[in-house]
Amino acid sequence: MVDHSGVQGSVVQRGLYIDEVGRTRDAGTGAIHMPGFRRLPPAADITYVERLERQNAALEVENQELRTANKGLQCVKNAGAERIAALEKEKRMMLEEIDRLRVQVAVTFEQSRNHEIASMFLDHDNAEMRSHIQHISGQNAALASGLIGTPIDPTAGKLYSRGSISDMNSPAFDQYTQSIQGSVSVPALPSNPIERSKYSAADRVKCLLAKVGVAPGMVLSTDQCCEMQGALDGVNPDNEAYPALQDMCAKTCGTDGLPYEAAVNHFKSLSSASLAKAEKALRLTTVYFAH
Repeated sequence: MVDHSGVQGSVVQRGLYIDEVGRTRDAGTGAIHMPGFRRLPPAADITYVERLERQNAALEVENQELRTANKGLQCVKNAGAERIAALEKEKRMMLEEIDRLRVQVAVTFEQSRNHEIASMFLDHDNAEMRSHIQHISGQNAALASGLIGTPIDPTAGKLYSRGSISDMNSPAFDQYTQSIQGSVSVPALPSNPIERSKYSAADRVKCLLAKVGVAPGMVLSTDQCCEMQGALDGVNPDNEAYPALQDMCAKTCGTDGLPYEAAVNHFKSLSSASLAKAEKALRLTTVYFAH
């Protein structure tokens, strides 16, 4: 293009203007045009080289700002990655703590069961000790009566509370004696389901009957039969099939109840899977988690 105005450089296109830093912008939108298309207007007071230097300086400033922003974003990204690694580590620690607590619960349950067995034997020893003390008290009373020569109160020297478990003539003492005799005759099976399945069905049924309150020599009532049969079939009192279960147990036990041996023979013919389901429902077995 030939310059007829006598000014060095090309004439700026229509609709464009030069801003305060030497950028060529669109007059309508204010958009910056590419530096290669920027030209000096006629009668401009700065040279083409000076305007390019100003543009390069402005671009360098913008480039520096972008580097700073990029560095800040990189720092934020590194901090986020470190936080994610810390959270993953805390998650693994929590999972390990949960596994440790599960093992501790299993160990505590086994210790509690051992304590219950030990308490049962201690109660039996206490009963024998009370009987021995009563015998000694009777001997002391007879000796005192012989020394003094006058009869004394027949209840003197006897350690018991009327109507309680220490009173041999009370129903509580009879119930306690029956429970002791029943616990001695009921087999002690392991709480692990796999080990428990190796024992005979009769022993497993005796443990189930003892769990619902039926010891050897007693009779199985309708309510106890419903509790045991419900555990075998997986039917709870809130289930719609529970009334039918009650009718079946009422026919099985009758008005006088089902004798102990007949109850054992009735339930031992069931499958091992049904017995395992009842043992789990009545909390005779537990599952151990490996650590």
